[in-house]
Amino acid sequence: MKLLWLVVLSAVALAGCAGEDSLTLDEYADQITTISALYVEESQSLSLRYQRDVERKVGELTDAGGVALVTAAVILVSGETASYLALLDDAINRYVVSMSELNPPSDLVDGHAAYVEVVSSVHQSLPAMRDAVALSQSMTDIELALAGSGFADGQAVWTAACVSLEQDIRDLGRGADLKCVKPAVAP
Repeated sequence: MKLLWLVVLSAVALAGCAGEDSLTLDEYADQITTISALYVEESQSLSLRYQRDVERKVGELTDAGGVALVTAAVILVSGETASYLALLDDAINRYVVSMSELNPPSDLVDGHAAYVEVVSSVHQSLPAMRDAVALSQSMTDIELALAGSGFADGQAVWTAACVSLEQDIRDLGRGADLKCVKPAVAP
């Protein structure tokens, strides 16, 4: 998946080097759709892998039993969650970079910039959530770290900005699917 991101980033960078001209509406819609699809595919894959790994490992702990089961489960879940969040942080960072390198048509400059700013702002809250999860001493601490984070709170703002940019593109006569509403990850 990282190789595919590098190819997309290279194509976007080369397109940017060709001149300071903005992309046509069709070029922009195609590129932003591709970049968004790659990010959503990667983030969903990470989430599914994390979910399955944690379930499998907690199942192994449960099978083993013992007095230290709860402590071991907390250590496992906090470690796995922190690892997952580090991978997600990397994926979002590449998404922000790719989106930042696009040169949208003049009618979309403001909407594009607003969207990138929202995603970047939400992204900046991820390290604090990851750190809080890593320091958790109980499952309740982990749940509170996830639910009470700026990252969790920012998801609605990210979605709203995404839907707004999609609408701006549609208003100009071209559709784009930025995957604003992500499907739930099933185990």
